[in-house]
Amino acid sequence: TLSGVEKVLVWFKHDLRVDDHAGLHSICQSKASQLVCLYIIDPQLLQPLLLTPAGPEVLAASLASLQADLRARGNELVVRVGPTHSTLQQAVAECGAQAVVSEHEVETSWAHALSHARDSLTGKSDPNAPKFITWASTAWCTSNFH
Repeated sequence: TLSGVEKVLVWFKHDLRVDDHAGLHSICQSKASQLVCLYIIDPQLLQPLLLTPAGPEVLAASLASLQADLRARGNELVVRVGPTHSTLQQAVAECGAQAVVSEHEVETSWAHALSHARDSLTGKSDPNAPKFITWASTAWCTSNFH
């Protein structure tokens, strides 16, 4: 799905790991030569974090850890603040990404934001519009459930 793509933007949301990140793994298997790693602080989507004990602190520590992991691999984490769809659009335009890779969402508000962002990037009849690729994983091994 990333064939012919040189510049890829990975939109980090919940999975802030590097070692076993399915999106990063697929990019490493492709021939992409440029990788932009993005985290968007959308105040509306992250509002529930304010109600979680130490929520903002945990997010800040997780982003700092992700930044350190990416730097150790020669990359940087770009952190932007704003509404998801317009912030993602701006980041894609600035870096010239030909594809956006992001985790599939199931929670309603995040799924809506993902869908809106995808539609705003790919809904045009522009042949140069970036590909939007989502990946999914489960936290549980389904074979353990009988």
